[in-house]
Amino acid sequence: VVLLLSKKDQNVYSYFKDLSDRHFSIQSICVTEAGNFLKNKETNKTEWSGKNRLGQYFGNVAMKANLKLGQINHTTELAGLKDVLVLGADVTHPGVGSLEGCPSIAAVVGSVDDTGGKFLGDYRPQPSKEEIIRNFHYYVCRRICAWSRHNDGKLPARVLYYRDGVSSNQYQAVLEQEVNKIPMAFQAYAVVNELSDPLKIKTTAVIVTKRHHTRFYPKEWTDAMDTNDNCFPGTLIDNTVTSPYFRDFFHQTHNAIKGTARPAHYFVVKNEIGVSSNAIQDITQRLCYTYVRATLGVSYASPAYYADRLCERGRCY
Repeated sequence: VVLLLSKKDQNVYSYFKDLSDRHFSIQSICVTEAGNFLKNKETNKTEWSGKNRLGQYFGNVAMKANLKLGQINHTTELAGLKDVLVLGADVTHPGVGSLEGCPSIAAVVGSVDDTGGKFLGDYRPQPSKEEIIRNFHYYVCRRICAWSRHNDGKLPARVLYYRDGVSSNQYQAVLEQEVNKIPMAFQAYAVVNELSDPLKIKTTAVIVTKRHHTRFYPKEWTDAMDTNDNCFPGTLIDNTVTSPYFRDFFHQTHNAIKGTARPAHYFVVKNEIGVSSNAIQDITQRLCYTYVRATLGVSYASPAYYADRLCERGRCY
């Protein structure tokens, strides 16, 4: 079902998605006119706002349609990692003006192959303003089941986890209450499916932060984008301004539409897989270019982005 709107309307969008997703279980797309068609003051006729802009918009719509028809838009190689389950997680909180007691929404998504081309997920409400995901092992167990169904009953041997939206003083809590519960999910899966051999899982966990005040500027004009003087997409900073004790890096993978581009800050809190710094950076770069609804790179790793979008969809219901 395609819904054509003259302009964006969050109430209409939420009601439409609630009906199509939960009540009728059908795929749906919303298309808006505003911003793509402008009125010519001289002729008083509605015209395209620009071929490039309109082409980009309908390119994104076409990618959404292809995805909803069960196809895959982008794939990549994850630096040679095989049998890896890529997880993304986020929690969104009620905004200003929300009703008292409005819950937070937690979401976890997981890949179903080794190419990062398709992710499935779950979301649940939890107490308001609570950042750590409750019953995290339940979400992971669901993602293990989905991965196994798409891989002829096999199980992943490694887990790569991207966690979005936590501050630096919550890193330890995420490590203890989320990352360290991933093996528990595999144990629960083994018990339910009566597997005799213990599952030995190695996990690498990366926290991605977007809300910070760090910005980077090119030193030479030849190193700047022509349109906005930002650094080129793919700019990586992993020394000098990073921690001397831990493994972290800044990565700008997108071309900012307006203003100064804000790089994402990635912090590795656990690395049982033993992936090198260069490999983690390469995987992150590749995942930023596999976001299913974009023809260009997005601002942070797509698994965390999907989790954020799933939280927003849950808010519509």
